[in-house]
Amino acid sequence: MSTASDSAIRKPGRPRSAQADQAILQATLEELTEVGIEAMSIEGVAARAGVGKTTIYRRWPSKEELIKAAVGVVHIQTPIPDTGNLREDVYAMVHNTLDVANRYPLLPKLFFRAVSEIKANPQFFTVLQAQLTGPRIYHFVEMIEKAKARGEIRPELDAFVVLGAIMGPIITQWLFPEMAAFVQPAPDMQPPANLAEQIVESILRGIAAP
Repeated sequence: MSTASDSAIRKPGRPRSAQADQAILQATLEELTEVGIEAMSIEGVAARAGVGKTTIYRRWPSKEELIKAAVGVVHIQTPIPDTGNLREDVYAMVHNTLDVANRYPLLPKLFFRAVSEIKANPQFFTVLQAQLTGPRIYHFVEMIEKAKARGEIRPELDAFVVLGAIMGPIITQWLFPEMAAFVQPAPDMQPPANLAEQIVESILRGIAAP
């Protein structure tokens, strides 16, 4: 039978390591983008993170829970533009999106992996959409409707048509490293320094109200 003195001198369990958590979640995202959900394994994540399998299972009892946790930490804070001017709002949106992709190169790869598995693993895409794209799409539609009310955009245009026009060049840039392998001279090709301005100007000429 334990006594009060026994409890007082009992050593606490090993505290959970935030560094290990971060390494595991980062390794999970990297495994997801490289091999996909079906091929991803706890063993592969553990080897990449430099931890034992039991370390992962103590935190997340299944691969599904681990994936959900990893996607859940992908939360990039970027301001939602609302300047009252369409040109400035669209420029801020394009510039912020390109900047985030440059600072977090794993995100575009994660996005393309989610899209490629949308039929086989729709829950993965749903979690990623709720975490990253869903809220921003809502704010974008709101931004377009405000611009229509100000008479800056042709009223018959659908907000998602405008979104597609903006995101098309951005997604092309995300794909560029893979596409460059088939283009000559691929190693030296770089996007223009004023890429955001070029995208905005080309889009506004098509959607602006007469």
